[in-house]
Amino acid sequence: MADLSQAEFARLARGGEIKEGATPAADVVLGISSTSHAAIRRVHNESPSRARAVLAGKLQRFLLAGGRAAETAGRYRDCVESYILWDGEGASAVETPAKGQAVTFNGSSVRARPDVVIGDEETGEYEARVLLWDDLPLDRDSAELIALPVVERVEDTYGHGKVSVVKVLHLVTGRLEEVSPNTARGRRSDVEALLASV
Repeated sequence: MADLSQAEFARLARGGEIKEGATPAADVVLGISSTSHAAIRRVHNESPSRARAVLAGKLQRFLLAGGRAAETAGRYRDCVESYILWDGEGASAVETPAKGQAVTFNGSSVRARPDVVIGDEETGEYEARVLLWDDLPLDRDSAELIALPVVERVEDTYGHGKVSVVKVLHLVTGRLEEVSPNTARGRRSDVEALLASV
């Protein structure tokens, strides 16, 4: 039975190899990944300009060090900038979770974590955003798989039928896939089969 994080599941859905609980060594040692994810939260909780400023300060030593650290830091910085340019002025978020919540699929689980949840006060519906930071390609098929755990997690928090769309954004390429909740739900058997293959 698989127990994957949202990031691991997103890699699996796009044909990537995974080792449960593994993160690229440079990201763990240097904290570049967590710093960059915190910058996304800061975009919504403070402002895009504040997110840029804090991120620049935290990544400066890695960028100056050169080598793999600088390459990794530069890639993550570019991803944050890509998100800021896509989002605009930092839409008002109701939630920017740092941890996942287990969603089960036929005995396996995904620790589902939308990066950002935007609420619409007029309709009472929610837009969930999933951000992909790696070089693995994104297509419509994989976006639908990635969206299902997020739909279930957001509905568990805010109520059934409250998700209007899941936007899966590949930060490296700028590719965006929008998945309706019903489309995601229609992929349940595929998600279960994918998790069973781990």
